[in-house]
Amino acid sequence: MKRQLILFLLLLATAGTAFGQTDRQAKALLDKTAAHYRKAASVNIRFEGSTQGTLLLQGECFVIDCGDIISWYDGHHQWSYVKSNQEVTLTTPSAEELNAVHPYAWVNRYDDLFNGTYTGTKTVGGKTVQEVVLTPKGSSDLASITLQVTADGQPASIALALADGSRQTFRIRSYLTGQRQDISAFRFDPTRYPGVELIDLTTNDE
Repeated sequence: MKRQLILFLLLLATAGTAFGQTDRQAKALLDKTAAHYRKAASVNIRFEGSTQGTLLLQGECFVIDCGDIISWYDGHHQWSYVKSNQEVTLTTPSAEELNAVHPYAWVNRYDDLFNGTYTGTKTVGGKTVQEVVLTPKGSSDLASITLQVTADGQPASIALALADGSRQTFRIRSYLTGQRQDISAFRFDPTRYPGVELIDLTTNDE
């Protein structure tokens, strides 16, 4: 589940990256979505479906809150809070680790990983959306990723079809831009989580 959710977040942040074998209509739609995102000082997304929560993106920083799991990244340190065990782990992610969790880390890799095909327009919830289907170039536990985008370039939903036949769907309930946040928003605040144990794994950082 973690891997599917990470891919969902990456697509929200990087839709529009050039795909080596993406057809022209798909690329135009992805470029429009990317332009909408990149013009924003920050993006605050609320989503629901197979998993519900919020995602805040600003520059290299992000916060993802799925209720039982919350992660903060301020561009250097990452805090990972698991509600069930009342622990938050503080780390300094390596470049390789960031590749697995950071939306910006994959921007230049999508052309190596996916092909994109424009599949036309659909009506969802009374709204007309355009649809692109992404398929992995190599072996993957994902069979395909379907991205639906509104007329103004905002992502409306993302569906992940897995190789085992299961499916994960995420619907975008709100997509707010321009609300620039202080850096403190991307750091764990212990005053808001009394009794939570902090496990600091950065003691050997240079």
